[in-house]
Amino acid sequence: MALSTSSPTETLFQMEQMNDASEVLEAILRCVHDSYTNVVDCHAKSHENNLGGSWDCAKSDCIAHNIFGADVFTEINCYNCRLGSRQLKRTLFLHHINTGSLQRAMRMCPNNTFDDLLKTVIMDGHITCDPDVGGCGKSNHINHTLSSSPHVFTVVLEWHTGNGSVSDTLLSHILAAIGTEIDISIIYPGTSPRSKHSLVSVACFYNQRYICFAVDSGQWVLYDDQTAKVVGDWIQVLMMCEEKEMQPLVLFFEGAKAADALPPRLFSAEVRTLRRIAAEIGISSWNLSANPCGSGGLACDCSFNNKTICHVTDIFLNGHNFSAQLPPDFADLPNLIQLDLSRNLFHGAVPDQWARMRLQGLSLMGNRLSGPFPMVLTKITTLTNMSIEGNEFHGLIPPEIGQLAQMEKLIISTNEFTGPLPAALSLLTNLTDLRISGNNLSGRVPDFFGKLTKLVKLRISDLRGSGSSFPDLSGMQSMKTLVLRNCSISGSLPPYIGDMENLKHLDLSFNKLTGKIPDSFTSMEV
Repeated sequence: MALSTSSPTETLFQMEQMNDASEVLEAILRCVHDSYTNVVDCHAKSHENNLGGSWDCAKSDCIAHNIFGADVFTEINCYNCRLGSRQLKRTLFLHHINTGSLQRAMRMCPNNTFDDLLKTVIMDGHITCDPDVGGCGKSNHINHTLSSSPHVFTVVLEWHTGNGSVSDTLLSHILAAIGTEIDISIIYPGTSPRSKHSLVSVACFYNQRYICFAVDSGQWVLYDDQTAKVVGDWIQVLMMCEEKEMQPLVLFFEGAKAADALPPRLFSAEVRTLRRIAAEIGISSWNLSANPCGSGGLACDCSFNNKTICHVTDIFLNGHNFSAQLPPDFADLPNLIQLDLSRNLFHGAVPDQWARMRLQGLSLMGNRLSGPFPMVLTKITTLTNMSIEGNEFHGLIPPEIGQLAQMEKLIISTNEFTGPLPAALSLLTNLTDLRISGNNLSGRVPDFFGKLTKLVKLRISDLRGSGSSFPDLSGMQSMKTLVLRNCSISGSLPPYIGDMENLKHLDLSFNKLTGKIPDSFTSMEV
């Protein structure tokens, strides 16, 4: 009732009428502004500029301007005739963003942060180079600059849907786009770098009424017209909004104090990716409402954009008994180089999407993965360390394994692989550790292993066959561990084995060796 008498528009805030939350906020700010300009009541017209919610104010102590006001300057510099327009100033309190435009921006640039998406929408306006003042009539982008960053940067999301309903896809896209931190200098050039603001409150439309989420002591709290309820972190807020179809309308981002610069933040596209991964496999240890780097098995590189942006580089989720299929979404983390999912209960195949990954280390050891040898792994040519030990893979080891030329440590033991050891293994000349034990392989230990002169550890066991002589390993002087157990090797032991000065562990048990042990073995320290 109080707002209905003070509103400058008679159609607003009447009984039995629902008004947009942004209209309520704008009316309150106008009343506060007018109270500092000695206007008798808010209904009176101001003599100041009022262009699209812009009210200039000469009062330095006006709370509305000091907290919410942002001086935005607009102009064009024609790309064709180089004519520049007069610079116009507006003081904005609310920054209106069409959700349809935001969705289109997100589809075009799915990896962009929320502040980048806001910039795309805000800077999308065009104006004609005015022929009346000597212009060429060409259409130009409007340049927007901001003189200084407001303490509270307020974003109004406009849902123009015609029938009043919002599609699940649009709502899902907008919720995914919203970030909890923005850099105003990205949205509006001209402000100081690292003008960081954090999301502190969100007004939503839900079930024909308005509710509010706000941060209190690090937790998001839901306020409605009856109760206050702790929701949890930002992910839980998003889940509630999507489940109950709550439309975010007004977003309040508060600036950091000068003495309290914001820490680096995780790239928002990667936050969305981690949310999907967490939902798919049931991870509860990632606090994605803050920067999760350094906890929950996540490690990041925070050196990007003058140490303001982090990218995930390492994920360690070993030994958690996760039972799910491997999420394809790991491929959407472009800086990920180490992934350890060992000792869980993952099942099914390795996703084809993983071929995009640039991993250096991968451990899938001790799961229930199945199917033929995962060909997708042979396409991750950056790998230097890979273990698929202790799964249920079967069939031949493919010749494409030779594509992993940078591989240094390869463990494919304890599966159900069959057939001979492929000659393509000879192409892995950087190998220092190779383990192929406990499968159903057949044939002989090939002589080509002798070409892998960097090998320090070689473990091969359980080769079925009619028998073969001892392979030529005479060039492997770096060898420390040599296990050729139950490989159907026959004949005598070569004397050069005793001359391997670095050899500490030798296992040739369960073969068909004959003859005496060479004298060179007496000097071994195994």
